Amino acid sequence: MASPEAPASTQRPLGSASRAPARPKGRRIARDLLSGAAIALAYWAAVMLGLRWAVLPGFGTPVWPAAGIAFAGLVLGGSRLWPAVLLGRLAAAVTAGTPLALWADILVAVATMLGAYVPARALELMRRRLNPALGNIRDMAWLTLGGGLLGAVISAVLGVGAIWLGGTPADTLPYAGLNWWFGYLVGALTVAPLVLSWSAPGAFAMPVWQWGHLATCLGVVALVSGVVFLQEETPFLRTWHTLPLLVWAALAFNVRGMSVALCITSAFAIAGAVNGTGPLTSEGGAELVRVLLTQQFIAMTALTLLFLAAVAHERHDVEALGQLAAIVSSSPEAMVSLDRNGRVLSWNRGAEKLLGWYEAEAVGRPSSEVLPFEDQGRSAFDRVLGGRSIQEETVCLARDGTRIAVLLTQAPVRGPDGTVLGTACVIRDIRARKAAETALQRLNESLEQRVAERTRALEDANSALQAQIDAREAAEASLRQSQKMEAVGQLTGGIAHDFNNMLAVVIGSLDMAQRRATMLEPRVATLIENAMDGAHRAARLTSRLLALSRQQPLSPEPVDVNRLVGGMEELLARTIGELHPIETDLAPEPWPTFIDPSQLENAVLNLAVNARDAMPEGGHISIVTSNLSLSEAEAAALPDVAAGDYVVVRVADSGLGMEADVLDRVFDPFFTTKETGKGTGLGLSMVYGFVKQSGGHVRIESAVGRGTTVTLLLPRWAGALGAEEPPEATSSSGPPEVAAGVTVLVVEDEADVRRLSVRMLSDLGARVIEAEDAHDALDLLGRDERIRLLFTDVVMPGLGGPELARRAREIRPGLRVLATSGYTGEGAHRAGQLADLPLLPKPFTLDQLAAALQDALR
Repeated sequence: MASPEAPASTQRPLGSASRAPARPKGRRIARDLLSGAAIALAYWAAVMLGLRWAVLPGFGTPVWPAAGIAFAGLVLGGSRLWPAVLLGRLAAAVTAGTPLALWADILVAVATMLGAYVPARALELMRRRLNPALGNIRDMAWLTLGGGLLGAVISAVLGVGAIWLGGTPADTLPYAGLNWWFGYLVGALTVAPLVLSWSAPGAFAMPVWQWGHLATCLGVVALVSGVVFLQEETPFLRTWHTLPLLVWAALAFNVRGMSVALCITSAFAIAGAVNGTGPLTSEGGAELVRVLLTQQFIAMTALTLLFLAAVAHERHDVEALGQLAAIVSSSPEAMVSLDRNGRVLSWNRGAEKLLGWYEAEAVGRPSSEVLPFEDQGRSAFDRVLGGRSIQEETVCLARDGTRIAVLLTQAPVRGPDGTVLGTACVIRDIRARKAAETALQRLNESLEQRVAERTRALEDANSALQAQIDAREAAEASLRQSQKMEAVGQLTGGIAHDFNNMLAVVIGSLDMAQRRATMLEPRVATLIENAMDGAHRAARLTSRLLALSRQQPLSPEPVDVNRLVGGMEELLARTIGELHPIETDLAPEPWPTFIDPSQLENAVLNLAVNARDAMPEGGHISIVTSNLSLSEAEAAALPDVAAGDYVVVRVADSGLGMEADVLDRVFDPFFTTKETGKGTGLGLSMVYGFVKQSGGHVRIESAVGRGTTVTLLLPRWAGALGAEEPPEATSSSGPPEVAAGVTVLVVEDEADVRRLSVRMLSDLGARVIEAEDAHDALDLLGRDERIRLLFTDVVMPGLGGPELARRAREIRPGLRVLATSGYTGEGAHRAGQLADLPLLPKPFTLDQLAAALQDALR
């Protein structure tokens, strides 16, 4: 049965021309030490085993397995490991004990070592090393002649001489020499093939079924060998009964299987010789004869079967090569082989089809004639002959001159001993692939262009999206700022409302006390004046709180910003000082805006003062007015700004500027960067609240070292400018009986404020009726027709002042109404609910109440 083993020529032999990269010296020494220790240990064990089989004390062993161990070890590991053999033999002599002197034992050890060293070293000097698979006749001849016969002669001659010098009787030397030679030969022929064949690469790479086959074969060999050699001699059991089984192992498994089977049969034969059983106990059963017969049987059987296994292996290789040649010949790929001189050795059908040369024409000709390549000289061929494989894309010329793009793969072809005999070339036509690559490249270029265009479009879209995101983030930031200011405004507005109610009581009471304090001593009058001054300052503070909360009472009117700024120049110059000159750049024809002029003046003054404080060493302040029309697109870039026409008032300085974290908080109430006591942190908050309450917008730009610019966008007034309003009348004592005989209904939910209002109205001559809420007031209005004027608070629980006034006028159409509040609410002003109601802000004095009553009753 043919072995599935690969052909010997496909396995790399030891010592091949392609050498492995040099290992580091330290690693090589460590490897040699480990290999030497393994050889010494195996040699010692083999010696001890051989001595156990001796039928004559000290000499009569049928087989010397240590010989095979030594030869195989030096072949595999290198002859430089000879000290390991010597060490193993000396260790066995010490362990087993011999009658020889120490120097004689050393000579014997040297003799056995030389028997393995000389043939192994001879192979190295001839630059040949056995292929461990032993798959051809030449390798098997080297094993049997060199490792077996030559080694046995060297070992036997030198060994017998050593024991003779050591005192062995001369009459025993012939038998000793013959036994030594046969024992060494048998050990080399049985053990060396076993070790070598199973050390070959891939020796254990067999499928499971083949392992089963091998186990079955060896089991049968062991069974038959046991029956033949362990039974008493009988005419029906002869040594040749084991030969068919050994042939089975040789043909089925080559040297590997045969070497194991041979060792099994030899072990049974030796056991029979030692025990005096089996067919080799003839001739009277003399021990010397049994040993010699056993040695001859094993030696002849080994020689026969080893060469039979080698022939079977070679034949299998030839069959495999034939199959490979058939495959190569019929392959559609062009396959060519060249010798070392570059001449064509083989030329398959694929080469004929691709290059146009027939096999008969190409074989024997130089490759440069039938296989010319562009851009490839002798150097590439030399590299392949040096043992390297090369793969490259090139162009070859066919017989008709056609240029063919090919993928050329070249690999060295080695002989059994590893010598590079030539090269093998596989030539693949890649014209279709090249055409596809060209088309793909064109497609990629087109695709790259389309990707670039698409990338630009995506970048544009991304830029637009980023702009939208930025605008949205800015809008969200503006919304958060508005919501924050709204929340702060509601808080401060509520506080201002409650505080104004308390101040109304304080200021009203102080005013009335001041009027009644004419007869008091001056110190008391001074104390009252001081208290009144403090109360007025507190009232101004609440007015600022209402401004930042966008809930202060405003008196808007059409305003010319140029006239307003021009009228402030003297005031600004006195306030700012000479270190900070003010430059104005006024628009030629500014649009009018509908706004509270006094609050706008306060805003401009606040911004100018902030600009001055930002330039402690001096600097320039500019005030610019202009007209601005915003389209929808322009307004979208400004968060919280609607498209339309605006009047612009811009105040800029050349001061220190602000960092980003400060810029984010400039409109927060009570936030200031000034020293303690030099700023309240309400200036910019009041400007922001006032402008927002007036329907405008505030923008601030600043950078460290580049100054700050605050821009007020005020809505354009579509109407015409009116005449200048006369200045507000100053406070006067007024007629003491301005409301004489008038019945006034006072509606106030705060009891203290209500009592003070009743007293002040009484001092002005009015007949006063009071109510705590709107429901009581409506009830009183329905029952008392004398009520001529309704004096009501704006913000009350339940029904508020504006709604109360509307319902009261439904009951009494001619009823006069005067409203008062410390908190009016932005919504009421914008919706116009107080448009037809005169408003008296809290806190108020008696003179202010008298003036408001005069206007309401007029």
